[in-house]
Amino acid sequence: MDNTIKNLGKRIKQIRIKKGLTQEGLSGRSGLTKSYISLLEAGKKIPAISTLSGIAVALGMTIGNFFESTDDSSDVAVVRKNERVQVAQKGTPFGYVYEALSLQKKDRIMDPFIVKVLPGDKSKAKKVEFEHAGEEFDFVIAGKIKYIINNQEYVLDEGDSIYFDSTLKHRVEAIGKKPALTLSVHASRR
Repeated sequence: MDNTIKNLGKRIKQIRIKKGLTQEGLSGRSGLTKSYISLLEAGKKIPAISTLSGIAVALGMTIGNFFESTDDSSDVAVVRKNERVQVAQKGTPFGYVYEALSLQKKDRIMDPFIVKVLPGDKSKAKKVEFEHAGEEFDFVIAGKIKYIINNQEYVLDEGDSIYFDSTLKHRVEAIGKKPALTLSVHASRR
């Protein structure tokens, strides 16, 4: 596992303990198993964005709170290309790699990511549907992506976008032989 995943697991554990919760307590609030939370905190599991969202809601915060901010005083956060935090450099079990774009900004209401969706034949991805609190906006930067939302398919090409309630069951697949790239913005009401 890479250091980003290990650090993420440590941060989740710190926040959980600070909130006075046991792994079992977080399990009850998030709907995840205690053993999964244990593996995540140990840096042995790569979480999907939706998993982080569920844990964040269970802890009363946003996804970005799991990543340490380098600047806690600025109202403006600039993130250079080489400063992005990449999660799961070799891909998640769900067929994508994601980079956080705004971790330096504290108390934000949005969490933007660059998401690279790997083609199905290359990713060995599990066909898992996600559902999590909030709303999601995705803009296709490159490639072609199929979104399956509540069993309805939407095919998006480069330049297309989609906005949906992320409590609806959803998943994505890259179409073709090349990865697709999206700007994905997640927001949740606290």
